[in-house]
Amino acid sequence: MQTSSHVAAAHGATEQEEAEALAVLGPAVLMNGLIFAELWASLGGSCRADKRRLRLVCRGVRALANSAVTALEMEGEDSTQLSTALTLWPGTTCVTAPLTAACLSVLSAVLLPRLQKLRLRDAGEADSVTDLTLLECPQISHLHIRFNSCLMDLEGLQACGQNIVELDVRGAVSVSSLGPLSACVNLERLNIQRCHDVRSCEPLSACAKLKRLEMWQCTSLLSIQPLSACTNLEYLEMVGTDLNVQPLLACTQLEKLFIDSRYRDTPELAALQAALPRLQIRFSIIEWTHLM
Repeated sequence: MQTSSHVAAAHGATEQEEAEALAVLGPAVLMNGLIFAELWASLGGSCRADKRRLRLVCRGVRALANSAVTALEMEGEDSTQLSTALTLWPGTTCVTAPLTAACLSVLSAVLLPRLQKLRLRDAGEADSVTDLTLLECPQISHLHIRFNSCLMDLEGLQACGQNIVELDVRGAVSVSSLGPLSACVNLERLNIQRCHDVRSCEPLSACAKLKRLEMWQCTSLLSIQPLSACTNLEYLEMVGTDLNVQPLLACTQLEKLFIDSRYRDTPELAALQAALPRLQIRFSIIEWTHLM
């Protein structure tokens, strides 16, 4: 266990500031504004003093003592630990937590007026939830859900959809519908990968502000016709998906396109390039459709 003699103060920190920080955290190691701490006093002794258990990003020692932690990353599945941490630091703007019913309930119950970014990671088959109906955080603007194989539905996204500007859904192989995305009317950046059962992107026609779209290995997608409504689209990656580029003629702001190399010499792509002279096209050197 660390002692106060092991504390390395951030630039300009006084002994009083160090004492204030230790009063909040207990033993801690402070380096360059990053704090890797054992919150044994605050969180019931369940965290270890290393980078793998808990990372707190803050603006220095005094900011920490004043509960101004800006980012909180939790490893492990203890929702009580998460609740305690969020209560201690209500000014948190970014949280990384497991996608479990208990953690979603905590995130919805604890008032975090400044929370903007939420990253939900896989918690394993025993604890993961199958949808997002327990998530009620209307203030969120950035939501990342990565490699949650148990997630079957994006239902519940409507509760925070209107404020979301960035959504990242990767490896949710059981998700078959993008329906809830129709509520994300302010969405600007969308990344969807390995959602093999998604057949329609019709809900994206409601996302008129969409500027960046990345869709990889959505192998069941039948058409990108709804993208013709996304007239503000500037960047598109569509790899490992059957593609007819004709609907993109309506996307007059499109500047960059990344697609499978099998479309390189098609007449449709030549017509798109002629219609959008500013368009830069790159090709994937790997045929992802053969690697599903």
